[in-house]
Amino acid sequence: MNKITSCLSKDSVLEGRLTFDGTFKLDCHFKGDIAAPGTLIVGKKGKINSDIHVKSIISKGEIHGNIIAEERVEILSTGKVYGDIWAPVVVVNKGAIFEGNCLMNEVRVIRAGKFNAANSKTSEVVQLYDANRQESKVDQLSKAC
Repeated sequence: MNKITSCLSKDSVLEGRLTFDGTFKLDCHFKGDIAAPGTLIVGKKGKINSDIHVKSIISKGEIHGNIIAEERVEILSTGKVYGDIWAPVVVVNKGAIFEGNCLMNEVRVIRAGKFNAANSKTSEVVQLYDANRQESKVDQLSKAC
């Protein structure tokens, strides 16, 4: 894992749109949208109400929202995720809670080049997946982004 480049601690409350490079740790309450080409760590005290679109995520805290990860999602034993997950690798450790659907396949939603959080289309991907739940069409998901 890369060195943590930024962090918001347990006493912080944040609402809005979050984007970052590198590895970012949220150990606070956050409501809004998260879209970034880096790695997100949700600390034990973290409570996130957000759709998340990142390279990878490790969660020890609580997430309410859908997750799209280009590489990996890991929910540690204290983690709770209430929402759908799209990632090629998903790890749910013993003791963790995951309530949602999971699509494990290659996800190419963060394109090469400069990442633009304003153009992140997490909700459109969620709607497209819901409409095509019977068939997993990753190419269609990629086109939506």
